[in-house]
Amino acid sequence: MYAHSLSIYLNTSPNLRRQRRVYIIIGTISLMLTTIVVFTDAVFMEFMWIEHRNVDGGPLGYLAANSSIWWQTMGTAANQLTNFVGDGLLVRYEGLSSL
Repeated sequence: MYAHSLSIYLNTSPNLRRQRRVYIIIGTISLMLTTIVVFTDAVFMEFMWIEHRNVDGGPLGYLAANSSIWWQTMGTAANQLTNFVGDGLLVRYEGLSSL
């Protein structure tokens, strides 16, 4: 979706590009933050289910002991930032449509 939006953006006139630049910036930020979320969750799940399966309590014991590790916290923060960016876009869009 992002690649398609970017290709459409690059094939529009310069006037439309100026008007739509904010959407490409927001899409880029959302893509980067979502990549961080997916990567940190995938690594954490690999550690929980494969690498450290023999921890006391099994995978749930590992989850309880390591859910606040720094990179997992970074993934959670990236997830929240993605939600804030999306909500900000909705607020901006609603503000423009009421004019």
